[in-house]
Amino acid sequence: MRVEASVLVRGASLVARAWTTRGGGGGWRARGAMGTRASAPVAEGTRASAVRGETTRAFASSGRSDDEETTTTTMTTQKKQKKKEKQEPKKKTKKTTAYPESRSVTVNGERYRRCAAAIVFNDRGQVLCGERSDRKGSWNMPQGGVEKGETVEAAATRELFEETGVRASTDDAADDDDDDGLVRLVGALPEDDGYCYRVDENTWLAQRGLAGQRLEFCLFHWPGDDGVSGDPTLHPAVNLAGENGESREFDRLRWMDFDDIVADVWPAKRAPYALARDVARARVDAWLAKR
Repeated sequence: MRVEASVLVRGASLVARAWTTRGGGGGWRARGAMGTRASAPVAEGTRASAVRGETTRAFASSGRSDDEETTTTTMTTQKKQKKKEKQEPKKKTKKTTAYPESRSVTVNGERYRRCAAAIVFNDRGQVLCGERSDRKGSWNMPQGGVEKGETVEAAATRELFEETGVRASTDDAADDDDDDGLVRLVGALPEDDGYCYRVDENTWLAQRGLAGQRLEFCLFHWPGDDGVSGDPTLHPAVNLAGENGESREFDRLRWMDFDDIVADVWPAKRAPYALARDVARARVDAWLAKR
C-alpha cells in the first residue's frame, strides 16, 4: 500500500508543478529535475485515465471492497442495538388472574361477583345513600365484595363501616352497655339472581373474567331522632375518608325515599334496586311497626 500511494503522490505532484502549455501548439511540456524536456503531446483523456488508475490501485491495496464496508457497518449497528437492549430494563407485563370462584356465583353460564349491599333505613322508612366520589350525581347504598368464608351479614356490616364509618350491632346486643353500634342489623334479604347487573368490558371486573356483580342486600335500622333530622354527613360517627385502609367512596350522605334512590342510581343498577325496594318494603314496615 505504501508503494502504490508513493507513486500516486509523485504523479500528482508532477502534474501540479510541471505542466505547462506549449505556445500555440496545444501540447504539454514536463519539467523534470535535470531541466526542461519536451514531451509528446498527451491527450486529456489519457492523462485522466492514468490518474484514475493510480487512485484505483491505491484504494484496491487496502483490501476492502464496498460490500465489505457495508457489511462491517451493518454489524457495528447491530452490536450497538443489542448493547442498548441489554442496558434498557425490560417492561414487566402485569398478569391478570381470574376472580376467585369462592367469591362469585354462576348465573346462566356467566360468573358474577358476590357483592354485599347495606340498606340502612330510619324511623320514617327512608334509606341512607351516598353520592359517589367517582360519579357525581349518582347515589347508591354502601356495597362491596364478599370475602371468602364471609356471610352476607358480616360483609354488609364491614362495607358499611369502611365506606361511612358507621358501626352496626346485632339486635341481640341492643341492651349491651359496651355496644357502640349506631345502627342495628335486621337481616339479609333472600338471594335472587334478579339482583345481577352487568359491567362494561373495560372494567377490572370484566378483565378478571366476570360478567358483572350480583348484589346481596342486608337491612339495618338507624333508630332515634338523629336518624331522621339533620345531615347524616355531619354526624360524629360518620367518616367518609375510608376505614380499614379503604379509599373514599362517597363525598356526602343523605336520607332518600327508596323510589328516588331507584331513579338516581347508576342505570345499570336500577333493576336490582327496584327489586330490592319491592322485597324490602314489607319487611321494613313490619320492623318499624313493632318498635
